Amino acid sequence: MICSLVVSFSLLAQNQNTRNIVIEYTTSTQCGGCPCLDSVLQQVVLISHPQTIVLACHTAWSHFGTYHGQTISDSLNSGGGDPSACIDRTIYNVDGFKAFVDTIDARYNSAIESPVKIDIVKNYNPSTRLLTIEVYAESLADTLNGLYRINFVIVEGNIMFDQAAHPPCTGGPNYIHNDVVRNMVNDVYGDTLINGPWTRNHPINRIFTTLIDQDWVDHNCDFIVYVYKQKPGPLSKVIDYHIQQGVRSSVTGGLGTNDRKSDVSSIMKIFPNPASSNTKIQLNLIQETYADLRIFSLDGKEVRSLVNIVLQKGEYNFELNTEGLEKGIYQCILKTDDGVDIKKLVIL
Repeated sequence: MICSLVVSFSLLAQNQNTRNIVIEYTTSTQCGGCPCLDSVLQQVVLISHPQTIVLACHTAWSHFGTYHGQTISDSLNSGGGDPSACIDRTIYNVDGFKAFVDTIDARYNSAIESPVKIDIVKNYNPSTRLLTIEVYAESLADTLNGLYRINFVIVEGNIMFDQAAHPPCTGGPNYIHNDVVRNMVNDVYGDTLINGPWTRNHPINRIFTTLIDQDWVDHNCDFIVYVYKQKPGPLSKVIDYHIQQGVRSSVTGGLGTNDRKSDVSSIMKIFPNPASSNTKIQLNLIQETYADLRIFSLDGKEVRSLVNIVLQKGEYNFELNTEGLEKGIYQCILKTDDGVDIKKLVIL
């Protein structure tokens, strides 16, 4: 089924006053230590704080290292061979994964509410692959002073490609890459939103347009918008600024950051999820279709195959035996005649 309709949604920030921390980190398909940071982000940070927005900024020598705004990786890079991360363009280069997670927890606990609200109206045409978003940013404080800037970024997930790894990190030829920055549409530092004072109940409007490249899978792409406060003086490194709020949403679907879904002819549900023992995957097919349902680990290894046949219209329930599966995050991937539906499964 080919969809030629323009998809339009009105989106709100994940939590209007609750902060959604933005993490930008350097990575590379050639970096042996990078899969360890990926695992910490996917299996620890995003489980504890699912509203967190992650951008994987690949370096120039990575397979994914050619994109507009790629110089962000230079700004983030600590100069060593290990990945470097920046939290809200405020906290940089925390030493050790446990300290990194603790720092994120502390940031959420100390800066619970954001002073900025972001509302978005999205318009996507799958025929032309033109994405248009209209942003309304509003101060939630009586007055905000200073220079505020806005960034618009496209990321892609669920990309299978070879990843170098040094023990104990896990890579390999079927590694799944997520949150890959494809285009920093208005460059690393974005555009000026307002040079204060910014008063309450006076939303600022900005419109952005960009094409989703033919080489990218549009239903695996998300867009990210974040507003940050620039320190006084000229632009230098991204680590010198303070992100106030960010939002992330699917290019093709509605609001949401964890599940990616194309125009498939089914609804997939998983319950219980998270699961400590067996769980059930329910498919509701609206028409006859070929169905291929498999479970993959985050490094791309197939761990279960549940169905691979033509199914009639109707409801189906598949029991997933989790015995022998390690605790962590898995991907349930359903392929039908119309596309792919991917959902996250957490095993405790």
